[in-house]
Amino acid sequence: MRNPARLMCTALAGLALATLPVPAGGAEPGDTGRITVDPVGHVTPAGDVRLSGTYRCYGDGSEDPVFVSSTLKQHGANQSVGGTNARCDGRVHRWVNEEHQQWTAFTPGPSRVEAHILRLSERSGLPLPAFLASRERTVVLR
Repeated sequence: MRNPARLMCTALAGLALATLPVPAGGAEPGDTGRITVDPVGHVTPAGDVRLSGTYRCYGDGSEDPVFVSSTLKQHGANQSVGGTNARCDGRVHRWVNEEHQQWTAFTPGPSRVEAHILRLSERSGLPLPAFLASRERTVVLR
């Protein structure tokens, strides 16, 4: 069963990602975090997609939620793929995002993936995104 709060955060993150630019060349802003994307992703005939990589981020003393979000792009289509709760403790962690494709049909082959570490600051009463790290790269779906 899906968590409604997590779905809302993922939707807000997706909206934020659609309206904010990605740093050029996968540059990380400051020392707030780092993220990688594995060179191989997975897609099943049933439409399940799995992307993965590593991340590291640092706590800021708040209890704001932090997520690893990812977007898959192929043949002019793009779709958000899952969302992972992140632990910002300065250590390197694995992330794996999975999603069942509902509106697009991704196939094995080359694709682009954007991955972000995103903190949702709730200090103003409305969750506002703060990007801690971003990466975009070509991956091969198998």
